[in-house]
Amino acid sequence: MHDMKDLIDLPEGWLPSAIPEDINEHGQIAAVAYTGSSHMLLRLTPKPQITATAATADGTITVSFRAGSGEAVSLQTSTNFKDWTDLKSLARPDVEETVQTTVSAGGAQFFRINRVAASSQSVPATPR
Repeated sequence: MHDMKDLIDLPEGWLPSAIPEDINEHGQIAAVAYTGSSHMLLRLTPKPQITATAATADGTITVSFRAGSGEAVSLQTSTNFKDWTDLKSLARPDVEETVQTTVSAGGAQFFRINRVAASSQSVPATPR
């Protein structure tokens, strides 16, 4: 359990903490915040997070992750943190997803989750 004040930064003049109203299976929180002149509904969405990776001797790698929302994401891979290649795109990911892939020998393999159609701004919430 976390205090919401420690997880989000509200603009100056807003009350120090949003008031949570509801949470869905993706961890998105519907909240109300006071802006100094009115109340505003917010949807606070956690970042996508890789929860586990496993490799086998034959080169198969399994990556499990939490998408953070039902928005489109792409699981990407790289050997140098600079050039990223899409492994799998998910238009509407489940809460927890697992992807298997086979990689070529040699070089470290890195993974990231890229939100395809996401906005970093808070928007009015409609809890599921």
